[in-house]
Amino acid sequence: MGLPKEKHHLHIELTAEQYQQLCRQAKLCGLSKRAYIVRLIDGTPIRARPSQEIKDKVIQTLDACGWQVDTVLSHTCPYPYEPREAFLPMIDQSTVDDSTEKWLEEIERKLKYDHWFCGHWHIDKHIDRMHFLFHSVEAAPQLLTGGDTL
Repeated sequence: MGLPKEKHHLHIELTAEQYQQLCRQAKLCGLSKRAYIVRLIDGTPIRARPSQEIKDKVIQTLDACGWQVDTVLSHTCPYPYEPREAFLPMIDQSTVDDSTEKWLEEIERKLKYDHWFCGHWHIDKHIDRMHFLFHSVEAAPQLLTGGDTL
């Protein structure tokens, strides 16, 4: 007999030091405290932000192609494009790590591209060449025409 599908609430008491550590660890990963704890319980990898090694590889790849690509696929978007209307009201935005979005902003300023697709925000929206996908599906134009990919 499995557990009922309804949600269950958990109350835990932490020392001030434990709470500070939870806040620091969750923020380092760009997660809310709840999301951090759920990932721990589920055994899901917690690293939600790209490592320095990954960032270095991205820059090397962009250097190699002269900072010009047809399409960008990323989980989240550059900072200026963050859809503020999609922020969850129960999450204090000052506790959210936006370092990846700011790093992507640096890339976006320098990069020549036609389309950028992302999905983290769970909305369907276009802002200029930025495509936020959640329920919608779009094909990148070069995929339809057989263009090059990196």
